[in-house]
Amino acid sequence: MEKKNKIPRRKRCYNSGKIGGINYLHALRKFRDADNIIHTMGMHPVNPMNNGLKPSRPYWMHMAVDILMLATCGNIFLQKDWRQSRGARIEYRIARFMGLTVWEGDNRGIDK
Repeated sequence: MEKKNKIPRRKRCYNSGKIGGINYLHALRKFRDADNIIHTMGMHPVNPMNNGLKPSRPYWMHMAVDILMLATCGNIFLQKDWRQSRGARIEYRIARFMGLTVWEGDNRGIDK
């Protein structure tokens, strides 16, 4: 059976930050900017804004898909506002449980 994902897990980095409660277009720009940072770090960004669901779908549905996306990664990048997001805090806890390398804002590689 052919592998669906050709980018190695260790080179994939989940992009985590606040989405809810802010303007959707602002969130798109913020996540695109974080994707660019992840690229400069030599990794492939995995962006939950591109999870295939319409923004109007329920929160729990977005979180379920996002956690599945997170599970394909070896790293998580936490945007500066991640502590203000319930979803990002959940993603952080799961990433730590799974042993992902955690990168926070400008402090890259804060814990492993």
